[in-house]
Amino acid sequence: MDSIIQVIREIVRDELRSVRIGELGTVTSVFPIADTSGTDNFACSVMLRERGVELRSVPMATPHVGMVSCPQVGDLVLVTFVGGDANSPIIVGRLHSEQHRPPVHEDAELVIEAPYGGETRLSFKPDGSVLVVSSDAECQIGPDNHIAITGQDLSITADGDVTLTGAGALSISIDGDAEIAVQGNCSLETTDCAIKASGNIDLGEGGSGVITETSHKCYFTGAPLVGSQSVKAKD
Repeated sequence: MDSIIQVIREIVRDELRSVRIGELGTVTSVFPIADTSGTDNFACSVMLRERGVELRSVPMATPHVGMVSCPQVGDLVLVTFVGGDANSPIIVGRLHSEQHRPPVHEDAELVIEAPYGGETRLSFKPDGSVLVVSSDAECQIGPDNHIAITGQDLSITADGDVTLTGAGALSISIDGDAEIAVQGNCSLETTDCAIKASGNIDLGEGGSGVITETSHKCYFTGAPLVGSQSVKAKD
């Protein structure tokens, strides 16, 4: 009786050895999708770390259909096998390693750094703020809906209308020169308007004084009016 039980145990052990549950592997090659005309799946090749066997074009699971994040060669991944079948591998996750350390983060913070070790970083802070950092540019959305954008250059281009609407004040401060060019008509409407300049104010091109001694005289005395030499308008 004992011999029969021992034989059954050996058979079970042998069957279990043939069942593949999950193994760690290292990415050896990747296959990005270059266009939509092909039928290739989101996959990469993996070298199983313990067995030394390379699996070619292993499909990768994704947290959202329509989302891709291609791994890098050398990344450590977790491979599982559907139904324990060695011919049905799927990459279900990635792991940080001694070579690829996790990004610096705080408790309850979600950080996305792409590519790994690159200069682009997306952070969801515990206080509800969102921070996007890329090289020398930064965009921060605070928990109070305050938005701050900093960077070397800022360009806004639109094929249609551009509308800026605010309930509070508008302030624009520039250290260098400023230029506004309008191809069509321009309208400025305000209650009061104050224009201050430490130098001349030129309205148009190549004009003369707004008020000159020859063109404007006092209505009562007939004396010429002294015009401004710093404010000029085009004739």
